[in-house]
Amino acid sequence: MKTKISLLLAMAIVAITFNECKKYPDGPGLSLRSKTARMTDNWKISSYKINGVDELAPYTETMTYTISNFSCSNVGQDVTYTYSESLSNFTMDIAKGGTVTTSITESITDIDGTATNAACAAKTKTTTLTSASAGTWAFASGKKQVIVTTTGTSSSTTTYDILELKEKEMKWKGTVTISGVAYLEEYTFTKQ
Repeated sequence: MKTKISLLLAMAIVAITFNECKKYPDGPGLSLRSKTARMTDNWKISSYKINGVDELAPYTETMTYTISNFSCSNVGQDVTYTYSESLSNFTMDIAKGGTVTTSITESITDIDGTATNAACAAKTKTTTLTSASAGTWAFASGKKQVIVTTTGTSSSTTTYDILELKEKEMKWKGTVTISGVAYLEEYTFTKQ
């Protein structure tokens, strides 16, 4: 009987110990890799929410305007301009040395004022732009948070709570303030 009680007590202690080792709400409960080794890699965004609303779907803006500055007979022709940006193209490279590099690709379709066909009708062109920014990252609050500082034209420092830090997936949550308005951002990244 004492053996059974000792065994149950030992199992209870092990269960409580492993449950308290879980640093992040979404896991993992136990990992053989260090937090830095799991954090540092090339990541691609797989989920992005602002105030609980999915914002990962592509953003497209289309505007139609009338040609008025060509010498051809196509003056008065309607042309459609399309701007498309998708955060699904967002990548982030987190390095062990404390640097972070982000990149996002945008696509713009517009009139090509230099190209016309034989009928003098305007053609469109698509331009793909890649924007990149660099900065630093560091753990905070006993490695329960990450602080990301970006530099350049739109410098910012944001502290994110780490919700999950697994081998191939991590989740962050943080509040950013833009023009005095606070927004709750939630990110899920997967390794590329």
